Amino acid sequence: MCIRHRRRYPFLSMRLTVNGERLARRTPFVFIGNNAYTMQGLAIGERARLDEGVLSLYVAQHPTRLGLLRFAFDALLGRLGQERDFDVLTAPEFDIDTHRHRLLVATDGEVTEMHPPLRYRMRPGALTVLVPPGENGVNQP
Repeated sequence: MCIRHRRRYPFLSMRLTVNGERLARRTPFVFIGNNAYTMQGLAIGERARLDEGVLSLYVAQHPTRLGLLRFAFDALLGRLGQERDFDVLTAPEFDIDTHRHRLLVATDGEVTEMHPPLRYRMRPGALTVLVPPGENGVNQP
């Protein structure tokens, strides 16, 4: 692997705490989303529900360029969750810790510098959604 590639896609050694279990991982990225995402076929990234009350965590371990291509192929065939080097975990909370003093974290497309440990928690019902009258099955007067 060339030095430029390693600098552009640095691996992160981290410790995850999931459901009380501690896991060590080395990865170029971690994705955490609200509820479980579909990880197969052309529906990749869709969610069946938005109110499950869980977070999803996806971690690719030690991927090479060829490995990332293999993950994409497996996703199209619906086998990504069966990959031994790709973790798919769901829980109401996750903790991520690393020896780094700061991490760049993307949240809804905005990149922010954060200091570990990072703690992610699900807060079911914390967001109130207002729907205009006449939509979503609500009768208009």
